[in-house]
Amino acid sequence: MRVTHTIIGFTVGLIVYYWIQNGYESLTLCLVLGSFFGVYPDFDFYLSRKLHRSWVSHSFFTAVFSMIILYTVFMFFSRLQPCAFLGSVVAFLATLSHILSDMLTDYGVPLLWPIRRKRISLTPINSVNRALNTISIMICLFFIYRTIILIS
Repeated sequence: MRVTHTIIGFTVGLIVYYWIQNGYESLTLCLVLGSFFGVYPDFDFYLSRKLHRSWVSHSFFTAVFSMIILYTVFMFFSRLQPCAFLGSVVAFLATLSHILSDMLTDYGVPLLWPIRRKRISLTPINSVNRALNTISIMICLFFIYRTIILIS
């Protein structure tokens, strides 16, 4: 699934860039941040399998926290300040896209932690399958193609 999350995050970065259109330097920033933050919630898997898909990495709080941290880091460095808003929006949306795509599995995610600890899943059946990944990737490729056509 990490490839799917990376492609979805990349697409989020591309869409945000298309909405804001702030120069080619911003395009690179959006694509890199989108790809990274699209897969970043799964880094907890390498720390502890017990923490994977827990409140630490798969809640709305995580997406907001990512946005705030990235904005703070960008504001700290004067060269990055013009990109602070853009970067934090991409980080938030790419992280959220990861969490929402994991909600399409039967295991679900604790989206509303700390308000509610119950896992939320959008599918009542076992849905971790290649068809879902293929459909997600095809939708992302469509958006990438469409955005490239519109930018040209």
